[in-house]
Amino acid sequence: MIDREAPSDREAERAVLGAVLLDGKLFYQARAALAADDFYLERHRRIFRAYEEIADGQGGDAIDMVTLRAALGRGLQDVGGAAYLSGLIDGLPRYSNIEHYARIVKDKALLRRMIDAGTRMINECYYGTDGGQEVYGRAIDSLIGLGEHQAGVRLIALEDTAGELSELLTADAVGDEDFIDTGWEGLDKYGLFRRGKQTIIAALTSMGKTMFLCNVSIRAAERGYHTLYFTREDGGPELRKRMLAADAEVPFGELMRRRGTLSAEVWHRAQAQLELFKKLPIQITDDIGFDIDAVVSLAWQAHAERAVDLIVVDHLQLFGQTENRNVELGAYLLKLRELGAKLNAAVAVASQFSRLAGKGDKETHRPKRPELWHLRDSGEIEQHADKVVFLHRWNYFDSKERGDMGITEVIVAKNRQGPLGSVEMDFDGVTQRVSEVR
Repeated sequence: MIDREAPSDREAERAVLGAVLLDGKLFYQARAALAADDFYLERHRRIFRAYEEIADGQGGDAIDMVTLRAALGRGLQDVGGAAYLSGLIDGLPRYSNIEHYARIVKDKALLRRMIDAGTRMINECYYGTDGGQEVYGRAIDSLIGLGEHQAGVRLIALEDTAGELSELLTADAVGDEDFIDTGWEGLDKYGLFRRGKQTIIAALTSMGKTMFLCNVSIRAAERGYHTLYFTREDGGPELRKRMLAADAEVPFGELMRRRGTLSAEVWHRAQAQLELFKKLPIQITDDIGFDIDAVVSLAWQAHAERAVDLIVVDHLQLFGQTENRNVELGAYLLKLRELGAKLNAAVAVASQFSRLAGKGDKETHRPKRPELWHLRDSGEIEQHADKVVFLHRWNYFDSKERGDMGITEVIVAKNRQGPLGSVEMDFDGVTQRVSEVR
């Protein structure tokens, strides 16, 4: 490695520390943007920690030369002595732009962390024992973690957000860009798929979760949304045929037959739609053998080429094998939720119900409508979900009609950003197409 001095701006660091020394109240602005470890020089880190000690004990107003020297105590000489402290305010304007200097310090700290992360990656590649995928996954996690150090926290007055609120009202009138539009008017009014938020699509086995999410993906892609579909349920080839069947409205069963056995009508309809279908901005995993870290890594990789709008994961319970499933699945959902927030993408995750959801009511002998507690490993799932959507169909419980699909109730059972309710949709089991009931 080439021996170079790490990026830093010592004058900006001095300006921040000096401004606080002149006006102790400015420490709170500095603390909102910076941590002690953001300073390059050790003496500056110690001074900032001394500021923290004073502010926590006596308030920011108490920070001055006398209290600072007392807080440093025997460590005064380690930071350069009283002369160095006095030099922090030499030539500094009374009302310096502390936010400007803090941003410079923060930016240099980010560059140093990137160098450290890169160095660790290089060393792991040369000297580590793990495979490429494991190292790649840790590299992505390291880079994601860097962003968490970058942003400072601020309190913003309402009057300073008037422009933002005005844009929000305008967006409400012409269509909100925060939501992924599917074109299903009945469902879109609930804002099911919102950027930076996570939606759980839950149902019993074979109720139509994959069919529903395939149709959501197609309709989103037809509207220009870049969609990633991570499937551990079906292989990539089968899922693509399922999507093509739904898009072209041809029997899915025929597309699954051996080559050369399609009827002429189905072949022509599928071929005619294929030219449009293959241009849809959808990317699908080509194998079912991947873990949740691979989802994160591949999503960032796709996002680097084109901004991702919608991430679909099918389905949650197929990830992980540990005994403590509740905690494990909660950790997976937290990763996916953070991924959506960082990429500003909507996340849709399929999840199974507990078998209790299929048991009948003792009085009516009919299966109950699903409730939140029916979610398998429900505590963690509900906690990390911004929205929970159930798929429910009464004929599912009749063994003679179960495979017919048909009218399915799409129930919005939890919605942190909107209303609750339900919409009836037509699930065509033959073509795998989902449409609104008119």
